[in-house]
Amino acid sequence: MPPPTQSNVWNYFEPNKEDQDKADCKICNKSYSRKGRTTSSLKNHFKSMHSEEFSSFENISKEQKLQKMKSDTDKVTTALQVAKKQLSLEEVILKEKKWDINNLNSKKIDKLIGEMIALQNLPFNFVEGLGFRRLMQEVAPRYNFRGRYFFY
Repeated sequence: MPPPTQSNVWNYFEPNKEDQDKADCKICNKSYSRKGRTTSSLKNHFKSMHSEEFSSFENISKEQKLQKMKSDTDKVTTALQVAKKQLSLEEVILKEKKWDINNLNSKKIDKLIGEMIALQNLPFNFVEGLGFRRLMQEVAPRYNFRGRYFFY
């Protein structure tokens, strides 16, 4: 049975086969409670009863945390970095892909435009105007507004 968590302490303990709320120390073969399914009691036993092994365990854990922090720091991006990032081919294709007429967002926008025309008593050709098309291109860049007709 694999360890229930990813903690490095599981290199020194294994889940008890008879009681899921316990774990067995691989060094002294004693069983310890995992009340609440945490590893705190296991680490406390390890620290107090096996100090030499615990010391090397902590050094390894610190190293791994530092490596993780370093890799996470490399992944952190600012808004400027995101803006400068070159898009992948797939991202470009998705960005240029126009919504299908059956797309839920497409239907929602069509309905809202129809309501706007009806509530404000606008002419239907309002949606063909350059200003409206520019606004919609900014609001929903993937949405194709050319040649769309609204039927309600």
